[in-house]
Amino acid sequence: MFYGENSIIIVIFALKYKSYLIEMKNLILIILFICTCCLPISAHYIYRLLNTSIGLPDNEIKSQLWLPDGRLCVRTSSSLSFFDGCTFRSFPPVVSEMYPMDYVAALPTAYVDGQQRVWIKESGQMLVFDLTTERYVGDIRGLLASMGIKERIRNLFIDSAKDFWFVTVSGKVFHREGNSKGKAVAVRVRAKGLRDVANWAGNHWFVYHDGKIMCWNAAMTKVLHSQLLWNGEMLARDFVQFSQNSEQLWVMWNHGVASWHSLTHQWQYRYVNDKDVAVTLCAASPKICYVGLRSAGLLVLSADGNTMLQSEYEMMNGDVVRDGVQTIAYRDGNLMVGMANHGIFFCHSNQYLSTHFPGYADNNDPVIMVKFCFLQYRLLYCNIDKAHVLQYLFRRHQKRIDMFRI
Repeated sequence: MFYGENSIIIVIFALKYKSYLIEMKNLILIILFICTCCLPISAHYIYRLLNTSIGLPDNEIKSQLWLPDGRLCVRTSSSLSFFDGCTFRSFPPVVSEMYPMDYVAALPTAYVDGQQRVWIKESGQMLVFDLTTERYVGDIRGLLASMGIKERIRNLFIDSAKDFWFVTVSGKVFHREGNSKGKAVAVRVRAKGLRDVANWAGNHWFVYHDGKIMCWNAAMTKVLHSQLLWNGEMLARDFVQFSQNSEQLWVMWNHGVASWHSLTHQWQYRYVNDKDVAVTLCAASPKICYVGLRSAGLLVLSADGNTMLQSEYEMMNGDVVRDGVQTIAYRDGNLMVGMANHGIFFCHSNQYLSTHFPGYADNNDPVIMVKFCFLQYRLLYCNIDKAHVLQYLFRRHQKRIDMFRI
């Protein structure tokens, strides 16, 4: 059984008597009630469907990215869209504003930098979208030149610290700190076959197409660790990706997943399968990592070594769907699985709340606020004496409160 991140904000008010303090036994019962709301993410996921019926431009999801303001950025086959929890806003790309790049990939990769820009690299091209003006950047060459990049680039990475890493066509690697307004500087890092970059535990990590992973310290300008994870070179369209959380660094390649062990200073294999292809990786929390498999479906790896595979997806309306996973995004309990043909499957760890509290009676009518979805909040008004629960759902963007009995 797996436990997801449960981001629950609890606010308890004494509604009838300002000076009245809740008795310890009742407070303990309230805490126990909240714990029952923190439902584990088990082998039985139930999804809500986000597709063209609610405004998604098309149902082929190629990339997903959480923005700092809480919106979900989605790259579909036809457009770039932003989901605020209620509606999608779409911006079809403009051919004249694309930057030609010698980059080959089966699926796009999206980054957000420290200046409110979304960078999307795709096979043969790159797009930059300004979140402030809500327009595509028309002069990407000029933008790169302002960062100190004069020659054409072959690849681009933006790590978790918002640092830029440019690989030029001449085989050089340039680094520019995310919070710096200065120029990018050349670094003595191998450029050939570089597939992804991570900034984790104060060091920079590089993974290459031939299976080598290097840990590089910028201050010491030297390699601290190097390890070979697989034999043979990956093709340009093969999948190689880092993913990280506060406690773990993960890496994925076509047929395997490994995590860094801080005590042994070695990469540990967590999943190897030559019969399927891993296409996306999401280190959701220190307890759970999600892997998207092209044929088999959604693979869940837990910190204790357990695994769970989901090949069929049960919808809220009872339908069961099979589809290929292409991208995964996770934040604050929100699991967004981007599919090849059916849009986005959305599941939240706190969407099912217990409504039965046998043996509990409280005269203070506590109000319990539970964080729900990424832009919605539930207010549960509990009156156990009358054996009912009222639920208030506040929709921030619609600025209304819905009340209904559950």
